[in-house]
Amino acid sequence: MTLFDDAAAEYREVLEIARGGMGTVSLVVRRQGAVERLHAMKRLLPESRDDDAVRAMFLDEARIAGGIRHPNVVSVTDVGEDERGPYLVMDYVEGVSLAKLIARLRAEGREMPLGTALEILRQVAAGLQAAHELVDATGEALAVIHRDVSPQNILLGFDGYARLTDFGIAKAMGRTSRTQTGMLKGKMGYMAPEVLRFEDPDPRSDLFSFGVVLFELLALRRLYPASAGPASARAILNDPPPDLGDEVPDVPDALVELTFSLLAKDPEHRPASAAEVESTLRRILAEVTFDLPAPPLAAVLAEHFADERSAWRGRVEAARAPAAAPARRGRWLLGGLAAATLLGVGAAVAWPRSDSAPTTTPPSPPTVAAPAPPVDEGAAEASAAEGSATEVSATPPNSAEASAAAPNSTAPPTEPLAPDLGMDEARPARRVRPRRAGMSIAPMWDWQ
Repeated sequence: MTLFDDAAAEYREVLEIARGGMGTVSLVVRRQGAVERLHAMKRLLPESRDDDAVRAMFLDEARIAGGIRHPNVVSVTDVGEDERGPYLVMDYVEGVSLAKLIARLRAEGREMPLGTALEILRQVAAGLQAAHELVDATGEALAVIHRDVSPQNILLGFDGYARLTDFGIAKAMGRTSRTQTGMLKGKMGYMAPEVLRFEDPDPRSDLFSFGVVLFELLALRRLYPASAGPASARAILNDPPPDLGDEVPDVPDALVELTFSLLAKDPEHRPASAAEVESTLRRILAEVTFDLPAPPLAAVLAEHFADERSAWRGRVEAARAPAAAPARRGRWLLGGLAAATLLGVGAAVAWPRSDSAPTTTPPSPPTVAAPAPPVDEGAAEASAAEGSATEVSATPPNSAEASAAAPNSTAPPTEPLAPDLGMDEARPARRVRPRRAGMSIAPMWDWQ
């Protein structure tokens, strides 16, 4: 049961940083005593906030993301309602989306350092496992499925951490709003074959999406471009996965095998869990960096996004300067989830792509790398170079529901594994190995 809390949280809006078909995301400041912290606040637009179904899905996100406490997940830290309707407050992460990094490297004609890519993927797998193993206050598994694992929903922080975000269309079996029959949720190019066949997904469906992300990060190209429309769906359903070794020099055999297994048409042929994937990536990373340490993620981001970071910080500081009195917000107390478990720091912002030299003009509003605004169901966008936020009638309003789930923290924060190294270190000669055929193909779903 949802109750109002007499104790008001104080949030002051600094900047609107994203607007979608059904909602907005703003950078806000919360003052607690003498301390001010930045957060990201997601809201529904006026025309959406009175829709009961939209509100229910909006609350699903808090139910799921509010229960996950993991260094590789962007968490919901507060939820409430005021005169402008319901809102979610999320971690603020200073960084960019993985989609932006891929696009920047492609535009510059640069390769993604293999060790750095493996460390990003390892961290994302760890965050995905934290979601999959989430339990409620009684210890019952919630069976969370993210359903939208994609480069747009992976945040890369300047602190060196990769974080999975946007649980707006995630599904906790039996605990969240129900999906409409025949409605695809997610991004077309990252959907597992069973999802395209309208079968019930399970955590291994997320692993297929993860495999597509793995390929895209290393090959710096979309495996299943959204611009191809139905052809991409047919390829996901029918075509054997490509050999990563044909696309990327020096890729270890074990990584090729992992990619094949992640992209298997039959979920039974995929790894059993994200934890298994994380363990495999950890072993491969140790091999790859034994003789040639990888540049840390923080160094890669600093090299490619230093100007944007500086411009964004200046814009935030300028916007924060007026000391306007913060509005008082009524908060919801969410059944079983104590307010103390919702407190946190952080939020995620990615700057607009800018491959030209910096100018004296103010930077354009940044795009949100992590908490994405709610997007109208039925909206279909063609994929841009960095990928679209929603591609096929897929993404319902990013939901929020504060769960009765106790925060689940099975993996304490750890420092990223990749050691420091200069950015221009030479790579070893490519190993020659036999090529492989793809994994077995499941029965096809006839795309009409």
